[in-house]
Formats: sequence, C-alpha cells, structure tokens
Amino acid sequence: MGGPVAACPPTFAYRLRKFARRNRFALATTALVFAALIVGLVGMTWQAFRASKAEVDALAKKELAERQTARAESSERRALAEAARSNAISRFLRNDLLGLEANSTFLNTEVKFDPDLKLISLLERAREQLGERFEGQPNEKRQIQSLLIESYCSIGRYDIASDLLRPIVEQLSAGTEPDQAKVIEGIKLLVTLELQQGKWGRARPLLERLLSHTQNFLGRDHAETQKALNNLATAARMIGDYDAAHERYQQLLDLGRRVDGVESPAALSAKEYLAVVASKLGNVLTAEQRLTEVLSSRRKNTTLAKSMDTTLHNLGEFYLEREQYAQAKPLLSEAAKLQRQRLEVGSPHIMTTQFCLATAQLGQGQVGEAESVRNAFVDFFQTNLKLTSMATVEQILMHAELLQAGGDWASAKEILQLAVAILEFHELDSSDTARKTRAALGECLSRTVEFECK
Repeated sequence: MGGPVAACPPTFAYRLRKFARRNRFALATTALVFAALIVGLVGMTWQAFRASKAEVDALAKKELAERQTARAESSERRALAEAARSNAISRFLRNDLLGLEANSTFLNTEVKFDPDLKLISLLERAREQLGERFEGQPNEKRQIQSLLIESYCSIGRYDIASDLLRPIVEQLSAGTEPDQAKVIEGIKLLVTLELQQGKWGRARPLLERLLSHTQNFLGRDHAETQKALNNLATAARMIGDYDAAHERYQQLLDLGRRVDGVESPAALSAKEYLAVVASKLGNVLTAEQRLTEVLSSRRKNTTLAKSMDTTLHNLGEFYLEREQYAQAKPLLSEAAKLQRQRLEVGSPHIMTTQFCLATAQLGQGQVGEAESVRNAFVDFFQTNLKLTSMATVEQILMHAELLQAGGDWASAKEILQLAVAILEFHELDSSDTARKTRAALGECLSRTVEFECK
C-alpha cells in the first residue's frame, strides 16, 4: 500500500482482447461466414474430382469397348481371309492337282480311274495352273509353291524344284530392306537343290551371292560365312577353275587360322586343298610339302585322324600325276583300307580311290588287277554322273594314257567315253582338259577302227 505503481504502454495482445470483448457479435458472425466458405470450397472440389473421375472412367470404358470391337473385327477379317485362303488352296489341290471337278464326289461313277497316272503328271498339271489361279494372292501362291517344291524333291526332280524356288528367292531379295535371314535360307536351299543334281557350275554363282550375304549380314568370321567360302572354293575346284579355287582356299585358310587356330580341323582342311589346287597349277614343291605336313598332323592327332583317308588319297594322287607309282601305291592302298572301314560298300570315294590304285598298278605293269576295278568304276559312274567332277576326268586321262601306251585302245576308248559324258554333264566342253580328252578319244576311235579293218 502506498508503494510505487509500475506503468507501461498497452501491448498488442491486450488491445486484441479488448477489441474482441467490445465486438463479440461481429467476430462470431465473421467466423461463421468464413467456416461456411471453407466447407463450400471443399464440397465443390470434391464434386469436381468425382465428375472428373467419372469422365475418365467413361473414356476408358469407351476406349476398351472400341479396342474389343476392333479386335473382334480383325479376328473376323483374319478368319475370313484364312477361310478364303483355305478354300483357294483346296480348290487348287482338288481341281488343278487332282483334276476333279468342283461338283464331283468320290462316289461319282463318272470319275474314271487312270492306271497310268503318275505323281509327276499331277504336279506338272498343277504347276501349269499356278500362275493364273493365284493372281494377286502372293501368300497363297507361295504356300502352294512350297508344297510343290517339297513334292518335286520327294521324287528326285530337283531341277523343277529349283526352277520354282528361284523366283521366290528373287522376290525375297527385292526391296530396299529385304529380310536377310530369309534370303540366306532361300539361297542355301537353292544351292542344295543344284548340288543334289551334281551341278557345281550352276551352284557357283549362287554360292557367290550366299558368301556376300553372310559376310554383310552375319559377319566375316561367322560359321556360315566360313561354310559358304568353303563351298565356293570346292565348287571352283570341282569344275577345274583352279586359279579361283586357290584364291578361295587361301582366304579360307586365313579365316580358319584366325578364328579356330592354326591346327584346327578347318584350317588343316583348307591347307590340304590349297596344296591340291597348287599341284594342279604346277606348284609341285609347295604342294608336296603341305600335303606331307597335313598327313603328319593327322597321324599325330587323333581328333584330326578321321579325315586321314582323304589326305592319303590326295597325296597318293599327287604322286600318281607325276608317274611316281611306287610312292603312290602304298598311300592309296592305306586310304582304301581306311575307307572300307569307315564308308559303305559302293561309296564313290571308295570307287575313286580304288581306281587311282588301279592306275598305279597299271603303271607298274600289273594289268590284270586293274581291269576289274576299271570295269566297276565305269559301270558305277556311268549311272552316277552327278557324283563326278573335273578331277574324275583327270583321273581317267591318267589311266587312259597308260592303256594307250600298252596298246589297249578298246579299254582306253571305253573310259574316255565316260570322261566325255562327265564333261558334257558339267558343261565343261570348252576347257583345255575337254579338248585333250576328245583328242585322246579320237585317237582311240581311229586305232580301234584300224584294228577292226585288219
């Protein structure tokens, strides 16, 4: 009591409380209005969200319905197209292949049985109608072409199958961005069809194309590229183009060494045939050295020994070409023994090795032993010209020269006639070997005529 009084200016909180006491009604009304606005804003936002979600759901349902409708229409179109394709193929097989009328049945007594009708006749009839029947239907036409190709192959008419396949391969190759995988498979099948006929000359340009495609699409070190290069080199060797074969085998040797290793089977095989063609080109020392090295590698390594008979034959034939019969005979004898163990009786490889062995025997004066082998050789290859090559002709020439030297003109004429047939089959009439063969046959013919006149 009576003490000093502390005084200070009024604070903001004091003024706010004083204002609220004086204006309670106004503040309460403002708070209610503000709360109502908040509630209304929240309600409007929720309604807008629900409306937007409903619209999105409706659009999604509409799109789903449209997709289902489109899928159903697409399935229906495919079903109709498939039905049309099936009907077209069925009509073709029924009318054009089997020759039945559209209204005929199996019980129709007017359908006559033809006992002389052959499958080839049916296929030819169908092939003639193929173009016009499926005009504007490439998929159906290709399906029927595939069926006909398989049918012709099943009866051994690879020539007709090849003619049917060629336009398909050309169609696959056309365009700016062809399916390279399908093109490669198509060319490989064409090559197979030509080789089934023994037509290495016709297969060669196809192999050139195949090599180009595999190099560009699969790569230069790919196994398919290596296989195509090997087949191309073999084709050149089989038709006697030894310069081209030498170039390809050198490429194959380089590729085999780079990819598989120096002593790999692929590299060793390339080295061997590089030596073979080098011998044909006159590189005698190089050829003998390489063939000897390959034979040594095969004798040392059991994994490489499975081709021993081939190497023995090639080295034996190398000595045979140089009239070194004493060196050739044991090699060819060993090759023939291994082949009899590995191959079936009557194999062309066995026939060829035995014939070369007979040539070595003939060169050593063993005439009687050579005659039976020569007769079997001629009989076999007269009916299997597709298994021959330029090398066969060269083997015949060596044998014929020995027969001529011994005065057996009749036997020489017989095997030289086979050589001429081989040259004509492979369309190699313009080669130097062909001219030499015809000259030798002409001399035999004149000598046998003289003998008959006497």
